[in-house]
Amino acid sequence: MLSVLAWVMLLVVSGYSVLYSTSFVMGTANCSGDNVCDADLLGPAMGTVSIGVLLALIAAVSGSVYCIRRRRYSFYWPIISTVVVIACLYIGAAIATAAGPQ
Repeated sequence: MLSVLAWVMLLVVSGYSVLYSTSFVMGTANCSGDNVCDADLLGPAMGTVSIGVLLALIAAVSGSVYCIRRRRYSFYWPIISTVVVIACLYIGAAIATAAGPQ
């Protein structure tokens, strides 16, 4: 039961993170005139979130499959991956904040 809840949590957090990262572009909406922005950082910010989510999902699936084949507990893989996804979201948001008005 714990594994199912952990997987649901991982999928919800992953989907929310990728969806939220698409709104990073709105942080540079008022970049005109005297407000200088570094819009080149938006791609790496969104890429950090997307690649982080992808790698976390791959790690969770492969780790869970390995543990299930060895008949061991596997509930901790999606929990660890959820922490990685949240960390990637915060790192991506920090990069996107650096792209905003200076």
